[in-house]
Amino acid sequence: MYRGLIKVALIALPALALLGLLVAGVFRWRETANRARCQDNLRRLGWFAMWQYTDPDFAFPGGVAFGEKSRVLAEDKPLDPNKAFPPGTVPHATLPPARRLSWHVLLLPHLQRDDAYRKFDLSRAWDDEVNRDALMMKMPTLACPSIYRRPPPGEPQAGHYIGVAGLGVDAPTLPATDPRAGFFRYDGATTTGMIRRGFSYTMTILETQRDHGPWPAGGRPTLRGLDESDVPYIGVDRQFGGHAGGCNAAFADGSVRFQSRSISPAVLDMMSTLSER
Repeated sequence: MYRGLIKVALIALPALALLGLLVAGVFRWRETANRARCQDNLRRLGWFAMWQYTDPDFAFPGGVAFGEKSRVLAEDKPLDPNKAFPPGTVPHATLPPARRLSWHVLLLPHLQRDDAYRKFDLSRAWDDEVNRDALMMKMPTLACPSIYRRPPPGEPQAGHYIGVAGLGVDAPTLPATDPRAGFFRYDGATTTGMIRRGFSYTMTILETQRDHGPWPAGGRPTLRGLDESDVPYIGVDRQFGGHAGGCNAAFADGSVRFQSRSISPAVLDMMSTLSER
């Protein structure tokens, strides 16, 4: 009897070990795929859409195709320093930032989502009844696949990609000349000439697992400054994160680079602002 049990154990234990390795491998493969899809989302958002909004004639390096459009970088064409990126919220004289439409909405035509853009009334609040049909539309490009969860019935999809407003919780309200100001702000838009440190060292978008809100909503759901009192910035249940070991970040030059959870807060501080300090 005991000999039979030993034989079963000798067969079962290696099988369970192999099953465990298989399951772990599946999870690793899935996370690798999700991370790559997330990077593609950020390239579409922070490169193709952002730069087409800024300059419809902008030439993408190497003739990279996006939908039906393909551009080739014209090296002899200087970059106009007065070209404006999208503001952090759709401008509105009487609505507070938290009720305005987000910068995501302004980029919809450049994400080939004219169908959604035409449904929005830009003169009304994001949660106005007139905008409800647009609010409920699915936006896969605005969702990290590692974070995405199907919203409850009647609830809008959450946004996972946050515009970087600079350093400090009050950063979205700062003027562009403030040394703590970042790429996005509630009022006013950053121009290409304001990015003094360099396009490849200025963050535009970070992903988050925390404090989600509807993707068309202005304010904290789509725009934040780095809270210096809450470090480290990146990690599970931290200000920013989305993947094992860190999160993806988009930069003003259109690149997307993975930021490790072990990155120095001082480095992120520097990359979150427009100034050269």
